Amino acid sequence: MDVFPIPCLHDNYAYLLVCSQTQAAAVVDPSEAEPVQAELEKRGLALATILNTHHHWDHTAGNEALLAAMPQLAVLGHESDRGRIPGQTRFLADGDSIQLGQVSGT
Repeated sequence: MDVFPIPCLHDNYAYLLVCSQTQAAAVVDPSEAEPVQAELEKRGLALATILNTHHHWDHTAGNEALLAAMPQLAVLGHESDRGRIPGQTRFLADGDSIQLGQVSGT
């Protein structure tokens, strides 16, 4: 898996995760959509998943704009953040597994 930091806001980062074998891409904590979209375009990637570590705005503020551009996105976050992460589609619990391309983990 390749990991690319994406500068957001004035002092924050989102992280683009890319499966080396399939080029499946996910973004972790997109506080802004524009820098994420620019990085995807630069690398010729299509985003499949948003991973939010928690509900704070500086980790989720880009969700709605990314979903508006790519409504098929899965949005993952912890089940305790139900109703607090914009667009959340999967509610993770301790020990759940996620997969990105050929990479999986808990």
